[in-house]
Parts: sequence; C-alpha cells; structure tokens
Amino acid sequence: MSSSPKQGQIEIDEAEAKLVKDIFKLRSKGLSLAKIGAKYGFSKQKVDYILKNKNYIGVFEYHGKKEKMILLLR
Repeated sequence: MSSSPKQGQIEIDEAEAKLVKDIFKLRSKGLSLAKIGAKYGFSKQKVDYILKNKNYIGVFEYHGKKEKMILLLR
C-alpha cells in the first residue's frame, strides 16, 4: 500500500494485498505467528507487525484525525 503523491490517495499494491489477506486468513484459522512466518519467510514479529498495522486493519490517520475503514476480505 502506498500513498499517491498527486491527490493523497492510497494506492493498493495487489501482490502485497494478496499476501496480507492470506496472513489474516491463516491467523483467523488459528495458525500461529511462527507457522505463518515460516510459510512466507518472515519472523513471527514481522507477522505480528502486519496483523497490527493500522493501514492493514483499516485505521487511517491524517493530521491527527483518525478514520476507520471497513474492508471485506474475499
């Protein structure tokens, strides 16, 4: 996910989005952080960071204002 410099909009990297969705799905099925990390070559700390990343869970901050977005996983 990156910010577009021309309008301040968020641009979704589809390959990264698929990876993040897969990580959330595996965690929701009860897989441990270590097992998910091993599957993708990440440490369990990296997996934990991804699962808690505000951008990935739909919380956006701009000039101190927070907005919550609802995203559906497919």
